[in-house]
Amino acid sequence: MGAGGSELMTQRIAVHTDMVRQYASLLSREAFATLAGQYADTLDNSAPPINVAGLDPNYQPVSLPFVSKAYAADGESSFAWSLINWFIPIEDFGIVLDQLGYLVSDPEKFDGMEFTIALVNTITIFPPAKPLKLFTTPLRALFRSMDKVNPKFAKHFAGYLGKVVQKAKKGDFDTLWNTLPFLVLAAELYSDPDAREGLEFLFSTVDSADDVLAWVNYLGLPANGWEGEGEPPTVPAFGDDPQVAQNLPLGWLVPQAQANVVTGAVRRVTAKFLGVVLKNLSTRVTGQEAKNIPDAIRIVRRQLPDVNARDLRKYAFSTDMLKSSAWMMTQSGSRALRNFVRGKTNMRYQPITVMAIVAYLGWESGCGVALDQEADAEPPAPGVAPGMPLSEKMKCNGIGLNEQVRGQVGKKLAAVFADSFDRKLSEVKSGVSAKSGHGNLFQLGETAFHQLKHRYAGGLPVKALERARWVGVFDSPEQMDRAEQSADIGLKCPTNCVTKIQRNVDIVLGGPDLDSPEHWIKLKSYQSQVSKKVDNKSPDRYRLAYRGGQLERWNMRPRQPANMTMHKQFSVDVAATVAEVAWLPKSQTGEGVYVQKVQVPEARWRFQAFKVDKQPLKLYEVSPLLGKKGKDKSIRDLFSESPIAKSPSDKDVVSTSYRWASNVEQRAELVTQTRLIAELLSSKVSDLITREKPSFSDPETD
Repeated sequence: MGAGGSELMTQRIAVHTDMVRQYASLLSREAFATLAGQYADTLDNSAPPINVAGLDPNYQPVSLPFVSKAYAADGESSFAWSLINWFIPIEDFGIVLDQLGYLVSDPEKFDGMEFTIALVNTITIFPPAKPLKLFTTPLRALFRSMDKVNPKFAKHFAGYLGKVVQKAKKGDFDTLWNTLPFLVLAAELYSDPDAREGLEFLFSTVDSADDVLAWVNYLGLPANGWEGEGEPPTVPAFGDDPQVAQNLPLGWLVPQAQANVVTGAVRRVTAKFLGVVLKNLSTRVTGQEAKNIPDAIRIVRRQLPDVNARDLRKYAFSTDMLKSSAWMMTQSGSRALRNFVRGKTNMRYQPITVMAIVAYLGWESGCGVALDQEADAEPPAPGVAPGMPLSEKMKCNGIGLNEQVRGQVGKKLAAVFADSFDRKLSEVKSGVSAKSGHGNLFQLGETAFHQLKHRYAGGLPVKALERARWVGVFDSPEQMDRAEQSADIGLKCPTNCVTKIQRNVDIVLGGPDLDSPEHWIKLKSYQSQVSKKVDNKSPDRYRLAYRGGQLERWNMRPRQPANMTMHKQFSVDVAATVAEVAWLPKSQTGEGVYVQKVQVPEARWRFQAFKVDKQPLKLYEVSPLLGKKGKDKSIRDLFSESPIAKSPSDKDVVSTSYRWASNVEQRAELVTQTRLIAELLSSKVSDLITREKPSFSDPETD
């Protein structure tokens, strides 16, 4: 009899004499009937029949759970002897059978945790999982402990593992083989106190059997990536050596496709490293993002075999990769995440930089959400101890992106990684006021840059993105003084008649109050007319590649030609800093008049410096040089000139509002991604950037 009075199906017996030591296995009728049934099912058609019914009148042909028919037929006599010498966890079989009975007859008695524990030990009878016996003790403790973290996990994992067993019963060990790295990692994570917190977080994200499968498949990826297109190579579950199962008992049952695999440099992620990644991830995500992690990694796992995603494969096990994927899934949906992993062929940032940008902005957005929720939360009831605030768990330190910025970031993410026929980011085709795909991604990078400066270097916070402001254009100093002193510039003429021009500011830096002083950032991402590397020193490097003709000075007309738009935008930004004041639109104040003024001490223009050189695609793009005053047809030469004023009234406006400063080099600058990388490195907020310390070949700037 076994534990709990269960009937044993087999019993080892030792017969010792002075000269001989023999071992035998005693089988019960039920076990022999099962074995005979397997033998009968796989017997050659010409062999004589076996009267199985005489052994068990209720017999129905079944397959032994660990032997495929093909192997049983080929194994001949070695099949029986290897089977007899194989250790069978009979007690766990009993638990599995009991729990399956409960599942059918009395579901309330079904214990998913005990079923899972027994099932994990049971699968060690299958050849690929035999070394898992070394891990069953910590796995038992793990499942009992993790049941407190997520009671649903055992039930969902049992459902998944049941499917693994069903496939293994048919001789299909592929799914079992893919499951082993997960089980070994789970045992190792649990056995390491420093890594256990990461394991608890992993368990907390599981809400279905599909979620279990997502983690199993993802943790089976090679830690160091792989080359070529297609599915990744199989990682060794128990080490970096060739498959351990080749040397196991019943090794002849292992599918040859697996037994002959030589792993070489393919490595499984280590538990110590994964534990740190998961622990850090738990402090970077909101509750909704944590729920979406399994769906996110499922999409990432499907896309990584695409050859276009090869640059990201070696970063699969990084906090940045997991955070950026979960946040993008939450913020912009599965399609955007799919395109994010596959990448855009003409991106002006390196993939590792894009991932770091998205991960960082995701964290800052999560901090903003947590802080807003905590500000609106009701105080805990008397006698109820408050839990740790989410912002504290996420290590926000009271800083995060506000609601308006978060909304704009989400929209831009969706726009950047939207579907496109040629998988390229869009370029500005005509005019210079429209935002391109490149422009949106550059804006995300610059938002991250300035928020990093705020958090770690005392810079101004990001107050808003894409915010409209009204700039007054004055024809005399007296009119400017009256407007600055008046609360309302919407009075009827001629008392205080002021010409207003609306500007859309890409990034507004400043405090949260409506009247806080604002620093404006205008962003541009254009390529030059150079399309070949040999032409880098030509005059075309100073010209923009867009259909609109050579850039010209603004003629001060309300509706100007497209090639004057950039100069008009720059001129109006200068006017805002000359007057040092602008007005908020009525829609942002709730008032019927323009009453809210803000100081504008600074307005800067930042052009993206980039070089995209992909010869297989015959793609070469490089940013323009800005030149200087006196450099004919360069951007800075254009910006050093005031608008064209022909009439006396226009000349009065130019002399009052468009007083040109001499620091055009500071007002318009060319910025490289190296600046952003330096901020990410110094803050250590990106595990990828900190680990890789990337260096890029930035184009020359002037």
